Amino acid sequence: MLIAAAFVPSAPALVPELSGPAVPELLPVRAATLQVCADLADRCRTWVIVGAGDPTRPIAARGSFVGFGVDVRVDLVPGATGDADPEMDLSLLIGGWLGAQVDQDIALTTELVFVSSGPSACSDQGHALSRSLATRDEPIGLLVVGDGANTLGAKAPGGSADGAEEFQDSIDRALASGDRGTLAALGQPDCESFGAAGRGPWQVATAATQGAAITPELRYAGAPFGVGYTVALWDLTW
Repeated sequence: MLIAAAFVPSAPALVPELSGPAVPELLPVRAATLQVCADLADRCRTWVIVGAGDPTRPIAARGSFVGFGVDVRVDLVPGATGDADPEMDLSLLIGGWLGAQVDQDIALTTELVFVSSGPSACSDQGHALSRSLATRDEPIGLLVVGDGANTLGAKAPGGSADGAEEFQDSIDRALASGDRGTLAALGQPDCESFGAAGRGPWQVATAATQGAAITPELRYAGAPFGVGYTVALWDLTW
């Protein structure tokens, strides 16, 4: 049964080998992300990585961050051998890397959502995921990987956009309070305009947890380098 959902950024900069171990702007979000994953591991040892990507593409047992500058290997299957997929979706690389940081024996499965999937399709996918998890006996957690707006300042990847801070604040508040309605209502045009790539994963998770009471906890909200990163934990009671 699904018992918890942890929300984390989809940021290669979380990996010290890619960004440096002591970049001051990254230390708080990295620490919060690792802690929320450790807390998820305390609750359940089976995780579903929910992230943006191509669900029709075969998923390798091993991946690598080589496309982001350093050949840091990630195993989605403990003890995996063989070549690493250099084109593995970023959300899976992040999820696999985080799992290995807190517990080498976490069992990982995946639930990728097309970036182009609209809110209705994301909702349908989330409800289908919920039904499939309800038949399983062991406690299961979602690791929901996604970024907020990337237009939060002149140095942001998407530059500075009017209304981006208010938009990001609404996302932070929704994840902090377990406000499924706000997340489900996020529209594609606004998310594309503000560069919020986490919409699909958030909406799948929102639908997957429908019907459960949420005890939410915000662990981090900030925008180092102009990208909205939110770390939160939802404990679920059915």
